[in-house]
Formats: sequence, structure tokens, C-alpha cells
Amino acid sequence: MPSSSAASLAQTLQNKAAPPGHKIIREGNGVMIFPEQNQVFYNPVQVLNRDLSIAMISEFARTRACEQLTKEARKAANAAGEGATFVPKDYSDEEIEKHLVDTAEDKGIRIFEALSASGKQPEVCFSRYGALPNKSHYLHEMALRMVLQTIESSANRYARHIVPIASCSIDFYVRVFVRVYKSPVNVKKAMTKLSYVYQCVQCESFHLQPLGVSSGNSYHASRGPIVGLECDQCKGKYKMAGPIWSAPLHSRDVVLKIRDRVEKSTSEFPTKPRLHGLLTTISEELVDAPLHYTLPGMCKVLHCSNPRMSQIQGAIRHAGYEVSQFHKVPDAVKTTAPNDVIWDIMRCWVKKHPLNKKRDGEDTPGSRILAKEPKFEANFSSKRPGPNDKPKALRFPLNPEPNWGPKARAVGNRADDATPAAKSEDKVEEPDAKKAKME
Repeated sequence: MPSSSAASLAQTLQNKAAPPGHKIIREGNGVMIFPEQNQVFYNPVQVLNRDLSIAMISEFARTRACEQLTKEARKAANAAGEGATFVPKDYSDEEIEKHLVDTAEDKGIRIFEALSASGKQPEVCFSRYGALPNKSHYLHEMALRMVLQTIESSANRYARHIVPIASCSIDFYVRVFVRVYKSPVNVKKAMTKLSYVYQCVQCESFHLQPLGVSSGNSYHASRGPIVGLECDQCKGKYKMAGPIWSAPLHSRDVVLKIRDRVEKSTSEFPTKPRLHGLLTTISEELVDAPLHYTLPGMCKVLHCSNPRMSQIQGAIRHAGYEVSQFHKVPDAVKTTAPNDVIWDIMRCWVKKHPLNKKRDGEDTPGSRILAKEPKFEANFSSKRPGPNDKPKALRFPLNPEPNWGPKARAVGNRADDATPAAKSEDKVEEPDAKKAKME
């Protein structure tokens, strides 16, 4: 259909009332007529999902087309020889459009979505993703890393490897965007990008054990375990999970480029403020700090008052480490600091804000952690050591309406189309003995 006809139809629908038994749904520039009896599935929760996919695919199309143009320029340079002179130029949209259809499968983009990763049933999770989940506060991030591990393992079988563009945990699902490269050399490095997780069952401490390590051009299994029989902080036992993807979740430069395009875009994104905020928080995450602690989780272990997030972040930065939040969890403490530094900071906090006297003499994981003296004095000043240029964005928005989540499956027209005879045939005659019991 020509674009003018489509625009005319959309304008007609916007100015027209819905037919009886139907309703009009508007999403951006799109207008749709839906039956009211849930015969067609539509979930407004997925609007952000669609906006994110459109933004990602549009940016990938431009990037891939430019890569193709650059490849042709290199071929021309090699053919012309050393004496040739080349003048760089900006490619027009028309020139880029011509190359969009020439995108090869190598270096292509793949989009994956999962709903049940890091669920309550470890056997189900393992059967689907080849990894065991962990009951922990970082379950949303672990779900992303388990899905990426599954994709990487599948790609390796075909001499390919993945590079994540963005990995998002949104509402009740996870969605990852990856580029797939054909490179047998990089496939060998896959074992260094996966790790097992040792999680203490009594406190927030965790450790990562890489599957493999590299030494020059050779690769071999890592030695372990890297933990003892007991947690060195609270004497609790460890539970093992994984393997998970322990390499970066995002390509920060690409995410920033997409965020800027969304911000400057004149096209209609129904969830533009939330999409911009999501991309902003993703771009601010540490890429080299797998998994995270949570501030309420640590305070619950110690039975202490909660410091402000800015105070904990300030103490970590003044100790010489980096820290950020996780785009799904506002209380997350994602940091490059090791477990002992994090708990030393919390010990210093408890010294400044003592526990209730009724906690004296208790033998709990928190009391065993606090029995150790901190090795340094934490500085809880919330002023950032560097320049504070945090951009304005809609971070961690609340759900726009109640019951924000999965919706009921569409029933279609099967119930309406069924004849009375067919409906009666569907009923199974109950045995006389069962009827007697019911009576």
C-alpha cells in the first residue's frame, strides 16, 4: 500500500469511532481496530519492547551498511595501488539504503527474548538454557547472563561467537541484542568468557570461577575451586550455579549512539522517555563487573539501618573502586570492589550507626561479619571524586498502571464458532460411581 494511502487510512481511523464490539488502539503512528472479547492478543507492556527493537535494528542497519561501504572502499584502494588519492566524504541516506539489502549473515544481528530464565525450578532452567540459576538478589542480571551463555554455546558449534550490543531486563522478561561473527580464532576464547558462580547462602558474598584461562595462544581449564569450604566473611556454606556469561553485557558506545538518536528522533516512539531512560541507565553500568550486591540485602544480613545509595557509592569510589547501579534494580551495587572491601565499608557504617542493644550476643551471619575489624576507614561523602555530569533521564520508572505484566492468551473465535452439537460432544460422560459420590 502506498504511504499516502496508509496515512489516509490512519487518519480515517483516528477520526472514526470503533465499530460495535470493537475498540481502537493507538500505538505511535499506528491505529488498530481490535475485538473487545480478547480474540486478538495485544499487550501494552510490550510497547517498550517494540520501540527498543526498532531503535536497535535501525541503528544496526546504518552501521552494517557503512561497514559494507568501507569494505568496498578498501577494495578500491587495493586495486588502485599506492599512487592513488582518495577524498573522504559523507555518505547520503540514499547511498546507504542501496547497501542495506546486501548485509551478509556474518556480522548480523540476532534478537532473543526469554521469560523463564533464573526461575524457581533449577531443573527446568537447566533443560532450557544449560545453566543452573541461583536464589539471589542478582537474579535478573543472572538471567541475562545465562541466556547469553546459551547463545554463545550454540554459536560456537558453528564456528561463530557473539558480541552483545545490549542486554535488557524489562518488566517480566529479558531481551538481548547480539551480533554474530564467524571467527574460529575467537571461538577458542569462549571458555574464558564463561564462569561458574559460588554464592554464600547466608550473606551477599559471591565469587566467579572462569571455565578457562588463556596464556598467549594456548587455552586450558582454570584451577579451582577459588573458595574454601566456608565463606571467609560469615562462615556460611557456598552454593554453585552457572555457567554464566561473565564478559560485558553491553557495547557502551553503541548504546550511547542509539540513545542519542532516540533523543533527537522526530519519529514517534510511544515510550520515548522510558526508552531514553533505559538506554541511559544501561550506558552507565560497569561493563567489567559481573553480578551485583543489593544495599537492602547487605543491611538485612547485618540488621543495620540503610545508608543512602549515594553514601555507599561515595565510600566505594573513595576506596579506589568503580561502582554503578543495574538498570533493572535501583538498589543494586555493581562494583569492581572485592567482597572484603564491601563488607569493610559496611562495618564502618555500623560503627557510625550502632546496632540495637538487643542484638548483642547473637550468633548470626551478621554478627560474625561485624566481629572482624575493618582494614580502612570508609569515607561516606556522597560527593563524586570526578566531574558530576550525570545526564537527566527517566531512571527506574514506576509501572504506569496496575497489573502491569503478562496478559491472558487470546481465545480467538473457536468458542463462538463451535456449534451446540460440537460443544456437547466435548463433554465427557462421568461414571455413575463418581456421580453418586458427588451427590
